[in-house]
Order: sequence, then C-alpha cells, then structure tokens
Amino acid sequence: TGPTGPEVSSALAYVYNTAAEVVAGNGSVSFSNSGPARNITITGSTSLALAMDGTYLLEFHVRGNSGNSGAIVFQLDANGIQIPGSQYSSQLPPVSFAAPSSPNAAASSNSSTVAVNGMVTAELAVGTIISLQNATPLAAAVALPSDVNNPVNASLRIERIGPLVGATGVTGPTGPTGITGPTGCLPSGAPCGNSGQCCSGLCSSGVCQ
Repeated sequence: TGPTGPEVSSALAYVYNTAAEVVAGNGSVSFSNSGPARNITITGSTSLALAMDGTYLLEFHVRGNSGNSGAIVFQLDANGIQIPGSQYSSQLPPVSFAAPSSPNAAASSNSSTVAVNGMVTAELAVGTIISLQNATPLAAAVALPSDVNNPVNASLRIERIGPLVGATGVTGPTGPTGITGPTGCLPSGAPCGNSGQCCSGLCSSGVCQ
C-alpha cells in the first residue's frame, strides 16, 4: 500500500463566463458556466453561497474594456461588503491618438481590452454569499468581450484550505495554590533528628543509617 495522498478540499467551486456581457458600475459579474463544486452552492448566475465555515482561498480573473480611458477595477464581496485585500486594478490601457482636426485639437480613444487578476485568503462563515464586483472608478460599466473561440472573459475559483483560525482568547485567572505535599524521607548518611526522617527508619548518632 502506498502512502496516504493529500487531503481533498472539503469545499470548492469554479465558475466562468464566455458570453459577451456588460457589467454595470458597482454591479456583479454574471457567469455563464460552472465547473466542479463541493459544499459551495452556485446561486443564480452572480453569486456563490458557502456551506462550511473555514479559511478560503479565492482567485478571480476579468478581461474587459471600460471605455473611460482608465483601468478596470474589480473586487470580491462577502454579503455585499468588500473582502479586505481583494480589490485589484488592471494596468492602464494604451491610448491611441487620432489626427487632430486643427492645430490646437487632438483626439484620443480607448478601445483596448485589459485584464485584472486577483486573489485573497479570508476567514468566512457558513452561509456567506460571494460575488465578483465591478469597482471601476466613476461607476463605469465594463464590457466583457466574446468571440467565436469562446475564451473565458471572467472567472472565479473558491477553495477551502483550512478551518477558521480565529483570535487567541485572553488568558484565564490563575487557579488556587494546591496543598503542600508530604516531606520526603532522608537517604542513608544524611543528617537526621529522629528515625522518622530516615528512609531506613533508623537515625543513629544524628545520621540516617
């Protein structure tokens, strides 16, 4: 018999999107497809519910275009509140310049697709609802593209990696002092005052025999 293999995660889920989609400012990403899931319920197309307490690793990817000449920003929410450390931004998209219509005018546009990837480890309670939110500044909508090859334009992976860690509690009060135990006997050759002090039961001339 070979060695015991690694423990299989007790809770996991993977969802992804390949359809064209416009994620409204401060809105949730919708997922068109789902992969394996265990002890995590996919509720509708925008959220996942945890069936176990625990410490979770969450990872996401979004590829899109905000059309506002800025980066796209996404974060993970737990019950509608940002999970600390889960907000990530893409790089600024390249800006293309058009020929100016006059010596004092210039035109620029941003139609490039950019990507943002994020991950976070968090302690989450049973029943927590997880969603992937558009947090792009100015409440800008983000368009997720699609083409004939159906590449993934958004994904979310959740895995339980351990139990709740929790904070260490305060130290309790010191207990009462116990009763003093009996005095031990003296070995042979030790000074003594009486025979009761000697392990041999015999004290002679002030020395245990």
